[in-house]
Formats: sequence, structure tokens, C-alpha cells
Amino acid sequence: MSKENVQLLQSALRSRFKAEEAQYLSLLLRPCLYVETIDYMELDLPRETKKEYILMAFEERLLIPVQDKEGYGWDDCGLRMEDGERYSMPRLSKVVLKTALSTGRLDSEPAIKELIAVNTVSGDRDFDQINKFLQALKSNSTQSKFEGGLMLAISQSMDLKEDLHDLVELLILLGVISPSKKSSMAKGLSWFEINPCLYWDGS
Repeated sequence: MSKENVQLLQSALRSRFKAEEAQYLSLLLRPCLYVETIDYMELDLPRETKKEYILMAFEERLLIPVQDKEGYGWDDCGLRMEDGERYSMPRLSKVVLKTALSTGRLDSEPAIKELIAVNTVSGDRDFDQINKFLQALKSNSTQSKFEGGLMLAISQSMDLKEDLHDLVELLILLGVISPSKKSSMAKGLSWFEINPCLYWDGS
């Protein structure tokens, strides 16, 4: 990776984080952009600095601990910082940061459009409508969390052409949203969280 690309990534992150944070985050995350998973020991930062920024990256949903069981949400993953622990990056987060290497900007909308296009076989998804759906989720969420019933209400209000269950599965796969441990089986409520990078648009 060229020095210019690293500087563009840092510049993009500075629009969201303090200068020092952007510097260390770019060093931490740079090797993660080209692998599916990465080991704690492969992240080349001083030990205490590394722990601080792995925690920050986890809170921003830029790095997620790899779990043995499927179906875990981001906030249900136990974060450990030790040799042998592996991390992955949500697909949306990865595309946003990869794009920042050449643009110096953090933009989720084109990243979502790219991911949907790549993961749509028939090519008949209406991205503009999906984007409108996501914008409504954002504006009606509290601290990036929302109850699952909100998606049904929004889809009905805008006459969403997509099959809602299929769309939710796709958005989870792409790392746009994630099931939340706030869900309550007793009350029959399912909660989700939105990837923080959806709030970075235009940064």
C-alpha cells in the first residue's frame, strides 16, 4: 500500500476521530482490509496501544471477534485481546474503508450500493428504495438500535417491493445491520443495531 493511500485513509478517519486516533486506527485496520480474519498477534502496534484501539474498533464495529457459533450479533461477541484471538471486519465497514484509501472520504451509501449489486443475482433490486428504507431506520433508531417491528412498519408505509425477510437477511450478511442481544424472547421482541458507518456519510 502506498504512503499516499495510507494518508488518505488517515485523512478520512480524521473526519470522524481525533488525529491521533485516526493515525493508530489506520495502522491497526490497514492489514485487515485484505484478509477475511486476522490474529491478535498480526496487528502490529505496541501492546497497550493495540488493546486501546482494538476496543475502539470493536465499539465502532470495525473489528468483530470471530465466534465459534453462528447467529451471534456484534454486541454479543466476547472481546478478548490475546494471542490466538481472531477478528473479522463487517463487509460494509471493509468496503467503506477500502474506498477511503482512494477517496479520503467515509461514505457508506456507495459501499452499500456496491455490495448489493455484487450480491444480487437477478439484478432487480431497487437500490434507491432500499436506501430510503435504511434512511428511515436511521432516523427512527435510538443510539443506532431499533426494534424489529420498525422494519415492518417502514416497509408497509413505503410499499417496499423487496421481500422484507429476504432483505433483512441480506443486510445482516452485508454487515449493514446486526441482531442485538437486547432482544427478548419472553416479550417476543427482536432488536437490531445499525453499523455505525451508516452515520458517517459525507465525512
